[in-house]
Amino acid sequence: MEAKELESMLVGRRTFLTTALVGFATASIFGIRRSLNLTAAQNQRYTFLYNSETCIGCNLCHFACKTKHEFPTGRVELELSPTNWLYVSKAQAALPSMTGSEENPNIRYSCMHCEKAMCQLVCPVEAIRKWKGLVYIDPDRCIGCGYCVNACPYGRPHKNEGSSVGEYAPHGVSRKCDGCYWRVQDGKLPACANACPTNALKFGPRDDIVKEAQKVSQNQNLWIYGLKELGGLGVLYLFPKTFDPVEKAVFPEVKTEGYISAVSRGPPVLVAAGIGGLLTLGALRMRRVKEIAESTETDEDKA
Repeated sequence: MEAKELESMLVGRRTFLTTALVGFATASIFGIRRSLNLTAAQNQRYTFLYNSETCIGCNLCHFACKTKHEFPTGRVELELSPTNWLYVSKAQAALPSMTGSEENPNIRYSCMHCEKAMCQLVCPVEAIRKWKGLVYIDPDRCIGCGYCVNACPYGRPHKNEGSSVGEYAPHGVSRKCDGCYWRVQDGKLPACANACPTNALKFGPRDDIVKEAQKVSQNQNLWIYGLKELGGLGVLYLFPKTFDPVEKAVFPEVKTEGYISAVSRGPPVLVAAGIGGLLTLGALRMRRVKEIAESTETDEDKA
């Protein structure tokens, strides 16, 4: 086969795959493929279910979120910010020694929509609210004090210190995932759940989601994270039994009652207690720095 003919075939395949992906992504993001039964959740909160084994890490959810909130799109941003409320990436352990022989799964990084939301608890102006379990920040009420940023054990809210970006990210206020509550009120799925091509991200009334999580966990030999943390997270995770996000220091250890008690004392104690949920990650990273320093000193002594 001649080089030009081979090149033509390769280009043709790339064009086809690219066109198919773009078309599929467009249909996923802009087309309402699934509807939501609002009547099923009249008296209960809504919940997300994320299956790390089914997720392929395509980040269509990431782009769907950005598109619906009119944030700049381009490459995938692997860090939460006032204009990036969601992304998926491989779980990164705080220490290389904690990685283990098994490959870490994909992780959805976004607001947890906690039942006992620390961000809402410390907000002095009631700018953080809930609608059927979906925790959102009202930018018109937020005064930019940053208490929510310090109180969240998962580090989800971020204050916009830069320029305003449309109506969803004004300057000087804290922002995070709002669960697309305004879409759900219209009977639509959140943009991320609507865009997922593998149905790895599901959304619905909590009772239904918990039942689905229990069923899938048994069938696929997985375990559920988020049933009890902070009164029950609004995002349940299905992980392989060989992976624990707390042991890997991907998620902080959240001792619900003690954490709530400390934070509920109000903003004056946030300096000491508001970031308590993140101490696990910080301690592990400091230990890693110490290990590297000791290793360097040993090498120098040998030299």
